[in-house]
Order: sequence, then structure tokens, then C-alpha cells
Amino acid sequence: KVNFIKKVSELSYENYEKYNILPSITVGQAILESSWGESNLTKNSNNIFGIKASTDWNGKVIKVSTLENYDDKIVDTFRKYDSIKDSVNDYGKFLNENKRYEESGLFKAKHYTTQAQALEDAGYATKKNEKGELIYADILIDLIKKYNLQLLDRKVQTN
Repeated sequence: KVNFIKKVSELSYENYEKYNILPSITVGQAILESSWGESNLTKNSNNIFGIKASTDWNGKVIKVSTLENYDDKIVDTFRKYDSIKDSVNDYGKFLNENKRYEESGLFKAKHYTTQAQALEDAGYATKKNEKGELIYADILIDLIKKYNLQLLDRKVQTN
């Protein structure tokens, strides 16, 4: 786990400089979406953020069985990368190019809790609890707190 955090956090600083996504959010989402880099999707495609391949994606793809919403299992097409670095770079670009993230306030938010909520509000993930309530931001925030990932943000916020 420490190695995964170190690897992704090193890449997250450049991502922050380019796209204003806090390192805690980048690392937290990578952990959450890739199961610490151990998911089948990640092992077979270096896709650590679970980014799907829409029709306008011109890169490599992979088809994978995945869980949607509360417990719906589907097969979907995801982006495939040559490296984890490529995945982190594309993640920032993906968020930046999709206007819904700007409209949700993602790039203006200066705290991991507000960035996490902006991701949920923009529809990054549709994870719901048994009551049908969206819970992605809560899960991401709890994970960031559990592993003190908010400390990664100090490096970029003091510059």
C-alpha cells in the first residue's frame, strides 16, 4: 500500500500543476478505483481510475466486467494505457475536457472534501447505498482521512 501511494503521489503533483486536482484526490481515487492497483482492470490495462472508453476515445481499449450502481454487474469498455503515468495524465485531461467537472466546481475547490463532492456531483461515479443515495464522495473522503492522504496536499498548497 505504501508503494502504491508513493508511486501515484509522485505523479499527482504534476497533475495538480496542470489541472488543479489535489494530490489527495488523485491518490484516493486511484486507490478506490483500482483496489490498490490490484483490480483486473488495472493489471490488464494500467487504468487506475476506471475511466471508460467512450466513442470519441482513440486509444487502446479493454472489455471488463464491472459493478455499477449498488450491485449491477455489466461488461463495459475501458481505456487501456501503456503505463500508470499515462493513466494519471489522461485522468487529469479527462476531467478537464469534460465540462461537467468544471460546472460542478472541481477545479475551483481548494479542499479535498469539496473536490470529492464536486466529483460526485458531476457524476464521476454512480455508487449508491441501499437507500439509493449517492455515496462516492463519502467513501473517497473517508479513504483520504484513513490514510492521511490530505497531507499530500500541503506540498502543493504551500507553494
